[in-house]
Amino acid sequence: MTNDGRDISIQQKRKRGEIEVYKEEVMRFLPLLVEFFVMLVGICSHRKYFVREPLRSEIEEGIYQRRLWMGSLAQESKCILEFRINTHGFNKLCNILCNEGGLVVTRNVTVKEVVALFLHILAHDLKNRTIKIVFARSGETISRQFHSVLKAILKIGMKYIKQDHAVLHEGDDRWKWFKGALGALDGTHVPLTVPIEEQGRYRNRKGGLSTNVLGAYDANLKFIYVLLG
Repeated sequence: MTNDGRDISIQQKRKRGEIEVYKEEVMRFLPLLVEFFVMLVGICSHRKYFVREPLRSEIEEGIYQRRLWMGSLAQESKCILEFRINTHGFNKLCNILCNEGGLVVTRNVTVKEVVALFLHILAHDLKNRTIKIVFARSGETISRQFHSVLKAILKIGMKYIKQDHAVLHEGDDRWKWFKGALGALDGTHVPLTVPIEEQGRYRNRKGGLSTNVLGAYDANLKFIYVLLG
């Protein structure tokens, strides 16, 4: 074998040796590379799909916003505007729901706050995402506290709603044309939020989602019958 052939053989062995060393280095760093990409994917997924913990400044800002809003309700006009009830009635309702309705709140919320958000939703037909902004609370907290107040309202309902169908028209000439009539009835559509699979049942002629509610009331403007669609 000539010197040239011997040199070529040595170079080939050297290249094969370098390739083997390179493969060993790649195999040694490959697990680290895989772990790095897995960690990177986890970080991206966490930012996209998981709720970020609020910062301390955000929590303090939310507390300040709630206190400021609740403090404004001390004004009679503000309370009536937001809840359709005066301050005396609001405070009395809070006491009744606690003492007779069994309303229980956590250490992070007050009775007045949960009753306020309940009345605010009913008075203005607001959605959960809107109340979240007003009270600086999570949607889960808003929904849970709303249902807590609702259960307390239903519990005291029978104590304060009395069925009395006595109709007195004596001395009122306007009712002489309606002799024997117990009252009047009418229906109205109440907006609803329902699951997608059930929206077809509640689609009205204007394209919205609602249910028809029938109400009958007597001459004293007291409801004597209500039928939900």
